[in-house]
Amino acid sequence: MNQIAVTVGNNLRRLRAEKQLSQKEIADFIHIDNSVYSRIESGEIMASEDKLIRLAAFYKVDMNKIYEGAFAQNPNNYDSVIVHSQIMNNNITNNCPTEFTDLIKDLQ
Repeated sequence: MNQIAVTVGNNLRRLRAEKQLSQKEIADFIHIDNSVYSRIESGEIMASEDKLIRLAAFYKVDMNKIYEGAFAQNPNNYDSVIVHSQIMNNNITNNCPTEFTDLIKDLQ
């Protein structure tokens, strides 16, 4: 298994547990099958960038929180994640669809 995918999956599992949501609820929200989301949380596969962006916005965290600890073995890659996160967070803030913001409000 890819260690980055495992760490990201663990982070997603922790964020979901903090909100007391099921894997199915999150899978439905990002429009994937529950079994696929389960594989993401277990680290078997890596979520696509657009799914990670939606999840970061949903949990109201930046991408650094999603990737937290993923680059401990290779810190040289961490700088690119920070830059990527800043770009993605600006895109989330500026381009968040209304249906998405409405759903977030409903879940709070």
